[in-house]
Amino acid sequence: MNNLTNLIRKISLSLLLAFLVSFAGVAQVNTTTDTQISEVDENELSFFNDISNKENHDVLSLIKKEEKLSIFAELLEKSGIEPNLSNGEEFTVFAPTNDAFERLSVEEYNSLLEDENSGKLLRLVRAHIVPQKIYMSNFDNNQVLGTEHGEEISVDIDGAVTPAGKPTTVLIGGASILTGDIDAENGVIHIMDDVITLDELADPIDRK
Repeated sequence: MNNLTNLIRKISLSLLLAFLVSFAGVAQVNTTTDTQISEVDENELSFFNDISNKENHDVLSLIKKEEKLSIFAELLEKSGIEPNLSNGEEFTVFAPTNDAFERLSVEEYNSLLEDENSGKLLRLVRAHIVPQKIYMSNFDNNQVLGTEHGEEISVDIDGAVTPAGKPTTVLIGGASILTGDIDAENGVIHIMDDVITLDELADPIDRK
């Protein structure tokens, strides 16, 4: 009888140890997954973290202060549009990340930098700027935004709406807003996951 009791105890102990090991493994997997998700969110969706008073900077100054927007900042400067962003008006700027520009082909990007294509660069940059302040909650499905020079950019909304009335997914000219409603002194910035190309504009534009 004692032998049977001891055997039952050993089996029970073995089962308990196996359960604890299995549980620890699941906990480790969950912890690792949570950490990876946090790292993705931090790396891809965090902008202007070192600036506490963003509303005291104009849109151009803010863009120049964010390393992840350095390519867009360089193109703004090269296009000659910078003075227009400091003329006292309010703007909405759809700012593509460096990763977005890196998805362009080498030929596409290099062509924007060529002097003979300065007009093309200017039109592309203008496609990311609207001369009014537009927040996430102001976007409507099938809405069309007008740039300062008459180009039209399509708006598409997909997904649910947050309790604050903001759509979870907004496409501007085919590009998604990664992080929106970044207030600046003279406007608002929306961070984009892609470049709004000339082909995405609602109205045809002459190209060089």
